[in-house]
Amino acid sequence: MYLEKPSRRALTGALLFSAALGALPLAAQVDLMFSDFKRFQQVAPSTANFLGGALNVEIWDGNYVYTGCFANGGFIIQPPVTPGCPIGTTGLVIDGDIDGDGMSDMSSFWSIVAINRAQAIEPFLAHRLSLYSSPSPDLPKPLTGFRDASIQVFYNVLNPPSTRYRITRYAFSRPYGAGPSELNRMRREVRQGTYTFMIPRLNPEPMPPGYPQLEFALPVNHDPPLEAWPGKGVVPTVNDWILQNDANWRNGRIEIDPRVFFRFNWRGFNPSTFRSGDNTRFSLVDPAWFNLIVYPPYPGNPYVGPFPATPVADRAPQLMTGATTGIELPPLNTLSTPGYTFAPGLQLRAILDFRRNAATSGVARDTSRRLFEWDVFLIDTYSGYAQQTSPVPTFPPGTPANQMAPSYDFDGDGWTNFEEFALQTDPSNAASVPIVEPYLNELTDQIILDIPKRPHVGDRVLYQIQYSYDRINWTTILPGDPVYLIEFNNDERIRVRSRRPSPPENSFLRVRISPN
Repeated sequence: MYLEKPSRRALTGALLFSAALGALPLAAQVDLMFSDFKRFQQVAPSTANFLGGALNVEIWDGNYVYTGCFANGGFIIQPPVTPGCPIGTTGLVIDGDIDGDGMSDMSSFWSIVAINRAQAIEPFLAHRLSLYSSPSPDLPKPLTGFRDASIQVFYNVLNPPSTRYRITRYAFSRPYGAGPSELNRMRREVRQGTYTFMIPRLNPEPMPPGYPQLEFALPVNHDPPLEAWPGKGVVPTVNDWILQNDANWRNGRIEIDPRVFFRFNWRGFNPSTFRSGDNTRFSLVDPAWFNLIVYPPYPGNPYVGPFPATPVADRAPQLMTGATTGIELPPLNTLSTPGYTFAPGLQLRAILDFRRNAATSGVARDTSRRLFEWDVFLIDTYSGYAQQTSPVPTFPPGTPANQMAPSYDFDGDGWTNFEEFALQTDPSNAASVPIVEPYLNELTDQIILDIPKRPHVGDRVLYQIQYSYDRINWTTILPGDPVYLIEFNNDERIRVRSRRPSPPENSFLRVRISPN
């Protein structure tokens, strides 16, 4: 460990604080929360990018709870009003930011339900806090820059005489940017071991003349949680977190059909990385992270129906306990989510939020956190299409599985079920037949064949246009073909055009559809 020699002043403060620990219920008062936060995004079966992180520290002494009231933040006392403000505005904030919005709430009234004053740490002295020692010589020391979020409140102003309460809140954050160099810097600076903070001791009021301004040492032990693959070493280990749905990766994201069951599988949570008190939460969010997609991500527990509704607190993000190896999602299109339709074409972000809550002393906790993320694209697959029951079923109820097979021609029109899926016709209706007809451009005297593609299938369907002179030997048109030019081939259409100024004689065109 890298540890500077403490001063006599620091040691004296530490002894005073140790004595206070035995005399006051500080476990419910003082709380030091140390968080080593990292955010990773997996983009391929064996590639995870570091999106940034931070060393975060919060130090609290005392607490308060305020409730909803239309008069919160106002400058006039509000008596009890039901509904709207049942207990009235009971507290007058004379200093600080009570709601944490970054703006001072001085001289405003709030509906405070409960309050408890600081008992060990002096508020409004952020300049005297510092990280005094740490396991790494690369982390600057003393590390200062704590933000003061302490408050003073007169409570209860509705029943005078009111009492002044001082509540201590300090916060520190050291950010790290995205990329491998910042990840390496964070790994050098934030290591396993004991971190010791110097804290200003609470002074008596009124403070006697000449009373010493003392600090005390407050340590916290940090055991870094798991990392994203390939972890800290050259050779990946079972302790490195990684998503293992290798076959579902396409274009930097996992593709799933919202009409079928799907299980995300991962590795990394095991007895050496997952401790008692740790937990993970899984959620899906929209691309901008503005709206959490709320749903119960397990079968047999819908919002409505014969089963009890999932409690709001357990919906999303979904709490998972223990060293999990994955989570199974029911068909997403069966879930009732206001504002969202889980249909092919929707881009989502999956988030696995790992949180540690390890008490390292009566007043210090390691609350380190990891975010493991990956993009999810909802696609249209034949398997999901064949099982579809709403808004109308693809096949009549009770259709045998072999007749729903991709290679089967259910309606007997000469086109397989898969070909009709790809060309957007109804495989259960013989009158619904794909139209694949080349036409002659009279201006250029060229043959053109234009095939619309099924939306949101990704690259799961292969469209190939072929030509033949005898209907026996067929040539797939590729870039550079001497007879036909691929005019474009994108997610929406594929079009070919004959290169000759006049149509090739005795040539035939067809489209070949196959799974990819």
